[in-house]
Amino acid sequence: MARAGSAVSRCGIWAARATASLILTAQRLVDDIEDGLVDMVVVCKIDRLSRSLADFARLVEVFDRNRVTFVSVILDHVSS
Repeated sequence: MARAGSAVSRCGIWAARATASLILTAQRLVDDIEDGLVDMVVVCKIDRLSRSLADFARLVEVFDRNRVTFVSVILDHVSS
C-alpha cells in the first residue's frame, strides 16, 4: 500500500511478456531493486510478473530483502 503522504518521484516501466524464465522478464527490475532505485512494484495481475511460482517466490525474496512493496491491482495481494 502507498504510504500516507508518499508521492511518485520516479516511475519506471518494465514491459515484458511473462514467460517461464525470470531472466527474460524481470532481471532488469531485480537489478534496479538491488541498486535501490525501486521501492514499490505495481502490476495489474501477478502473472504479468512471472508465470513460474518458483520465480515469483524468488522475486518476493528480493522484494523482502530490499523492503520493496508489491501490489497487484486486480488480484487481492498486497505485501509491505
